[in-house]
Amino acid sequence: MRFHWDRRRVWVSATLVVVALLSAVSLVPPTAEAATIVDVGSRKQLLFDELFLEQANGVRLRVNTPFQEPEPVLVPDRPWERTLGGDATVLFDRGKFRMWYSVWGPSKAGKRPPLNLCYAESTDGVHWHKPDVGLIEYDGSKQNNILAPSHPGARTGGGTVFRDDHGTAEERYKWWAKYYPSEEETARGIRRGLYGWVSPDGLH
Repeated sequence: MRFHWDRRRVWVSATLVVVALLSAVSLVPPTAEAATIVDVGSRKQLLFDELFLEQANGVRLRVNTPFQEPEPVLVPDRPWERTLGGDATVLFDRGKFRMWYSVWGPSKAGKRPPLNLCYAESTDGVHWHKPDVGLIEYDGSKQNNILAPSHPGARTGGGTVFRDDHGTAEERYKWWAKYYPSEEETARGIRRGLYGWVSPDGLH
């Protein structure tokens, strides 16, 4: 995978952010008597911390109160969805919200529960639809929203999808994920680890 960075654009954007923040904050050099050295050691510090401001006009630092939707926006409501995984990617793409999420499937006797990548769409980011993409067979049918893995007995997890507008049309979407090969694949020398996939549409 190739990454392309426009260093000039990044530098200009970073400069504008710093200038905008500094224009809102009036830094007054402390007098010699008031000047003290604050030893922060190796601890992480906020870019702008009231501890290091002599004076601020018209701005204040605060942490916004988090809130939770009264109901979950996505629930495991398909036969292949026993419980949702801990990761999901949401992009506003092609005029709608698109979600790629991990799902633990039901366990079968003596088998590890499957861990699959599934897909959903939404027009408002709250109400989601799980379309039948017709790619992966589950219990004899491809009428489901499972995207991967395609090999029976394999598992995927911890995936992240992103759109690469600098890539070719055939590799517009990229997906990074942990891959757990099936017993057959392991016997052929395929190792578990972090793998990358590409797609022209985020589905195939």
